[in-house]
Amino acid sequence: MKDPWGYEELVVHAPGPNFLTVFLFGSMFKPGMMQGTAKSFAKIIFWIENFFYISHMFLQHLVLMVFCYFKLTMNIAEAAHKCQKLGVIVWIIFGPFYLIAAVF
Repeated sequence: MKDPWGYEELVVHAPGPNFLTVFLFGSMFKPGMMQGTAKSFAKIIFWIENFFYISHMFLQHLVLMVFCYFKLTMNIAEAAHKCQKLGVIVWIIFGPFYLIAAVF
């Protein structure tokens, strides 16, 4: 969007659902001031939103990692015969490190 006055932020981040647009209202009636305020506002909103998205994704991966560890441990234990119990022991020791590396 190419808005020479900077009012696109009031359209993209509508005042109803986004309470942070109250910071734009002070510069809304001064076109020169609105451009700088809109650029700063867009950067701040971008990082605030992405912080919560990235945090949520990271926590979700950590929770799923625990379930994957136990599920894979059960699968390895079921597949291993008496002479192959070494695979279960190796997974129990090194499995968490493998799954943490998979998250990153």
